[in-house]
Amino acid sequence: MPARKELPTIDELKSNCTMNLYGCWLWNGAVANGYASLRRGGEHYKGHRLAYELAKGYLPANILLRHRCNRKNCINPDHLIVGTQSENAQDHFRAHPPEGGVHRSGNGYRGKITIDGSTLRML
Repeated sequence: MPARKELPTIDELKSNCTMNLYGCWLWNGAVANGYASLRRGGEHYKGHRLAYELAKGYLPANILLRHRCNRKNCINPDHLIVGTQSENAQDHFRAHPPEGGVHRSGNGYRGKITIDGSTLRML
């Protein structure tokens, strides 16, 4: 991370956001893959990671941040929690259930059962 004087304050970041009823700070600037994105001092930053570090302290690059609100462009540090890739995927599937509410296997079927020697596949 560059010298502190080159980074915005948390209030400067917040001033570039629209607040919603759920407390999200929705980034109004550039986005990359749905996430807040900004450049300072020739460096590229993900807005949610920068906001978290400014509010709560250093965050190693290999640590994943999850959005409690499931809004990629939210940079509210209170909506961000440290987690694993598995927890992040679980959050996503809870927020965005697949069609019919059941995850399909790689072959497109929800599952199969065998009754009296006949295999039935559930679509």
